[in-house]
Amino acid sequence: MGTAKQSPLTNGMTSERPLLAESRRDALPMNEKRKSPNCPECGSDNVTRIIFGYPSEEMAKQSERGEIVLGGCVISDDDPQWHYNDCEHES
Repeated sequence: MGTAKQSPLTNGMTSERPLLAESRRDALPMNEKRKSPNCPECGSDNVTRIIFGYPSEEMAKQSERGEIVLGGCVISDDDPQWHYNDCEHES
């Protein structure tokens, strides 16, 4: 009988299928900070992170405060991660 692989994203729990963060090479937990890139369109560094999935009450409050942008409930492998506030570009 084979053993299931442990993942650092599951805190030692085993899983037969990968978590979303494992399936997207660039996904980060919401509370992890990463330097956002400057906008490829206008060069601005006025950037907000886009979060996908069903929003919690706290996420809705963060969106109202402009701390995050809610990207919707449908998640795909090529969703944009950054919303550039000055020109509205997303990448």
